[in-house]
Amino acid sequence: KNPILTPHDVSDSLPTQQIEQISTTLFANTTNELSVISDAETTVEFDVLVGDTNVVMRIKDPTGTVIDFTTPASNTNVSYSAYVGASNLLALHYSINNPTAGIWKVVLDGTSMRAAQATANLMAFVDSNVELIPETGLLFNLAQDVVVSCALSDLSNGTNTPVQNGVMTARVQFPDGSTTNLTLLDDGLH
Repeated sequence: KNPILTPHDVSDSLPTQQIEQISTTLFANTTNELSVISDAETTVEFDVLVGDTNVVMRIKDPTGTVIDFTTPASNTNVSYSAYVGASNLLALHYSINNPTAGIWKVVLDGTSMRAAQATANLMAFVDSNVELIPETGLLFNLAQDVVVSCALSDLSNGTNTPVQNGVMTARVQFPDGSTTNLTLLDDGLH
């Protein structure tokens, strides 16, 4: 039997983690720019699912260089793929090797969209020795206070070493479906 290998199965590679998930509404004849902060060591990947096959996706790296579907022809560190599914669903994927750490911009261009609007979902993945470890409980009673807690750890030396002075943002969903963003700060105790 041949096992299916994932990045986690390869002992000399870094763990791949989802670092961002953003949903946005893209309107016809507009462009949305979504920011993603990355500390990826060897690879950063961006996946977008959008409900219109005429949306164009571009990436701006932290230096401002634009990466688009033509870039792989001149840069072997970039790969691009697109898949058109049922119901006008478009799946777009970029994988960038040897990425620069910093703020990346995902540009969704709706200037050629046929629909008046479409929902787009962005997911970003990186390989990193820094891992977010949720510590919030799973079950709570109605009207019970919930403490949102997590640890940010450096796993590079084979141990769970806390990252001091870390700042994280948690997107919290309430029972009614609404969401809010909370900034989580290092409490200095861990």
